[in-house]
Amino acid sequence: MNHTEEELQLKIEQGLSVEPSLDAQLYRKIYGGLKQETEFQLPVHFADKLIERLEGQSKKSHDHLWIALGVGTFVVAASIVIYVTGFRANLGVFKFLSGYAGLVVFGVAFIVGLQLLDKKIIHHKLSADL
Repeated sequence: MNHTEEELQLKIEQGLSVEPSLDAQLYRKIYGGLKQETEFQLPVHFADKLIERLEGQSKKSHDHLWIALGVGTFVVAASIVIYVTGFRANLGVFKFLSGYAGLVVFGVAFIVGLQLLDKKIIHHKLSADL
């Protein structure tokens, strides 16, 4: 900003008369617009939702730790039980499903479809409300 622009700005801010020029008109328009209050208002529960989201992020870091600890404990306990009891894996119990292959495929596809529906529609609507 050069010296003449600074003088023009000061005169306009103080309300003094200035020579009519394009710069003077632009400065008046800009400062007039800056003096007006904005009409934008935040939603009613904006602060509550923001705090809730921030608190949720800190809780998530602890959730992963607890999940890992639980899975690790389960694996150790299952390993000890398998060793002590001498358990041998046998998938023969699932032989009855061989006659119902179509039903199994339908069930898996149905569950996957419900998961995708939940992710795209329901979860998307919940995150949009925040």
